[in-house]
Amino acid sequence: MLPAAELFPFFLPMLLLSVGIVLTLVSEPFLEPMRKHRILPVIGTGSLLAAMASFALVPAGDWHGILQIDGPRALMGLTVLVAAILGLAGLQQKLGEEEFAGGEPYILMLLATAGALLMTQATSSLSLFIGMELASLPIYALVGLRRKEEMGLEALFKYFVMGAVFSAVFLYGASLLYGATGTLRFAAETVPGREIYYFAGAILVSVGLLFKAGVAPFHFWTADAYAGAPTPVTGFMASVVKVGSLVALGTLWMSWFGSHIMVVGNLFRLVILLGLLSVAVGAFSGLGQTRARRLMAFSSISHAGFLLFALFPTTSKLGMASLSNLWYYLVTYVLATSVVLSGLSALTGKNDENDGLKALAGAGKANPLLGGTLCVALASLAGFPPAAGFLAKFNVLATLVAPDGELVLATTIIAGLLLLLAMVGAVYYIRLAVVLWNEPETVRAPVTVRPLLAFAVSAASILLILALFFPGRFGA
Repeated sequence: MLPAAELFPFFLPMLLLSVGIVLTLVSEPFLEPMRKHRILPVIGTGSLLAAMASFALVPAGDWHGILQIDGPRALMGLTVLVAAILGLAGLQQKLGEEEFAGGEPYILMLLATAGALLMTQATSSLSLFIGMELASLPIYALVGLRRKEEMGLEALFKYFVMGAVFSAVFLYGASLLYGATGTLRFAAETVPGREIYYFAGAILVSVGLLFKAGVAPFHFWTADAYAGAPTPVTGFMASVVKVGSLVALGTLWMSWFGSHIMVVGNLFRLVILLGLLSVAVGAFSGLGQTRARRLMAFSSISHAGFLLFALFPTTSKLGMASLSNLWYYLVTYVLATSVVLSGLSALTGKNDENDGLKALAGAGKANPLLGGTLCVALASLAGFPPAAGFLAKFNVLATLVAPDGELVLATTIIAGLLLLLAMVGAVYYIRLAVVLWNEPETVRAPVTVRPLLAFAVSAASILLILALFFPGRFGA
């Protein structure tokens, strides 16, 4: 059990991020429209970098069973902050290009980052729900940023309605868990005779989190929401929100593995079914897509399935389970997805009019820096070396084919199916990478890439390659 945390150092990353949010909020009304897109992202990025550095001062500890920080949680917190920097960089590029009059989107993205950061540290239903809503509410506004576009309004409506429904599902499940244990903490013993309520609550809470993660069959909102939102917002949704959801699900999984092993056994079949369904839906549906954001939406669904399989511990010895595969996969997935969609924010033009694959032809050749970084990220998503996504997928498959117990044959067959589906999904990543370097029908002029975006995508791409050679540094 971790020691009790001291209040100030424990909350230091969140405090520094909150300072950045307040400074951004206070500065916004006093800046001219175009200066907002130069200054506000710098303030936000500065607060994110300060929050990242402050993790070095945060000791591992537990705060009254509500929040917790340890090595994996610190890693996931850093991953959220890195993805937020990439999101801010893409947002600056897109809003500056479109001459957006307000600076509110930067504030909303920082608020959603704070919510996702809270989700990574949550160890009770109360703190997790607060983090979920703090992450979701600003994103609703970001998805509907283009209020005059029908596609954006449709995306907002679907995401908001579905989000409200599944938030209610999560709350009802949390109330059943509370009734079964008498506490809001995840790691709690069930009151004798209330096991059925605990199992029902575990199912409903899991469904609420699976919706946030975009796992099939709770994925129907994903393609429309991703395609209707501005490209950097799509990247933020696909990365930061998924981190918070999967870390929370991993925390629940580990608490059940330690004290409710029967719950884990019953959920085992559900995870296998939904994981295979997600990978299959993402792989085959992505093949027919002609727009980059919809393609990345189905990529997100496919990787959500792999992340479910990464929930299986690397050892089945009770009390020694580790989710290192999940942490490593999340880092590589988030970096790659953020690079792709932040980079595309500079290539798709005003209002993302050039989002189609035909319109992107030659964009990488005209902008070699963005084209190169996008190819590294796409290779990682496809599972090709030397990008770290190769090792992330390999670790998941290797764990499945070498379990303890009587399910060796079944899990080996599942690993084989996942490998085949991953090869199917790799086709559309290759297709997008080839399109970027094809000869365009007309001569393309290079776009003006803002320094923050150029630095962010370059640094993240380098990290994606380094993570393959130094996996121990990233949680594997």
